[in-house]
Amino acid sequence: MTDQETTMSAVSALRALGCAVVVWTPEEIGEADADELESLMIERGAAYLDQYA
Repeated sequence: MTDQETTMSAVSALRALGCAVVVWTPEEIGEADADELESLMIERGAAYLDQYA
C-alpha cells in the first residue's frame, strides 16, 4: 500500500466515524505557515461549532 493509499484509508475511516477531516498537501500550503493554518482551522472550526452547542 502506498503512502497516499494509507492516508486515504485513514481519512475514510475517520469520516466513517463522523469526524471532519481536512488535508492540504505541501504544494497547496506553499510558503504559508502550516502551524498557523492549523491554528486558524481549529479556531474557526470551534467558533462554528459553538453556534450549534
